[in-house]
Amino acid sequence: MSKFLNIVLIVLLIFCNWPQSLNSELIKTEINIELKKCVDGWNEGNIEKYMSVYLNSDSLRFAGNNSYKFGWQKVTDGYKQKYDTPEKMGKLIFTEIKITVISKDAALVFGRFTLKRKEDEPTGLFTLLFQKNENGWKIVSDHTSS
Repeated sequence: MSKFLNIVLIVLLIFCNWPQSLNSELIKTEINIELKKCVDGWNEGNIEKYMSVYLNSDSLRFAGNNSYKFGWQKVTDGYKQKYDTPEKMGKLIFTEIKITVISKDAALVFGRFTLKRKEDEPTGLFTLLFQKNENGWKIVSDHTSS
């Protein structure tokens, strides 16, 4: 009987400590919704809506154009300064999106952005680190190159 009880206890311990399976498809869907909010905000000319997907914190990191900025407000102000007219903003398109779920509250997103403008069509690559917190999925780190 003791041997049987030990086996039962071992099996129970294994199943109690078994990691919860990730619902990767649900996480990817939730992140795609956030990416759409970014694009919609940009294409409406609303930088605050675009930035609502970013973590509103001094710890937010944005790297691009051989420099980096820390903080939601600094990143937002940088966008407002650089893209101060609808013509400069153009229409944003995200393509080549690949979402890699790291854990139940972290995911890495790789993709390409393109700005369709009257005069030109700049494009580049980005890597975003999303984390889930009490406010949902937020970008905590953005590395963009053009």
